[in-house]
Amino acid sequence: MEQFVGVWAIKDSDNFDAYMQAIGVNFALRKLGQVAKPTLTISVEGNKMKMNSVSAVKNISMEMTLDEEFDETTPDGRTCKTKYTMNGNKLVQHQTWSGKSSTITRYINDGELTMELVVGDVHAKRTYTKK
Repeated sequence: MEQFVGVWAIKDSDNFDAYMQAIGVNFALRKLGQVAKPTLTISVEGNKMKMNSVSAVKNISMEMTLDEEFDETTPDGRTCKTKYTMNGNKLVQHQTWSGKSSTITRYINDGELTMELVVGDVHAKRTYTKK
């Protein structure tokens, strides 16, 4: 998980509105999500990771332990069962709620942090550059 450590600024966001709609985010929150330009700070200690996302719209802090399921309240208000695992060099986040599920995969590609978000047949991608 060490490869994710650092401060990351959003560079690109592709199809994120469709992803937010597919997970049930209302119109107003989706519009805010489109204009938010988050800076993500990631730290790791052993098998624990902390992520802090700061933007003009909302600040979010999250801590997790690899391979342990926990109850998560997402930024859009969903209550999920969430589990993070490593699949090779990829950090995979699996969320389940209300009969639905989503997978968010994070990995480093050419020095950038890529986040692929999937729910059903909807795919989105966000790319961050290291500050």
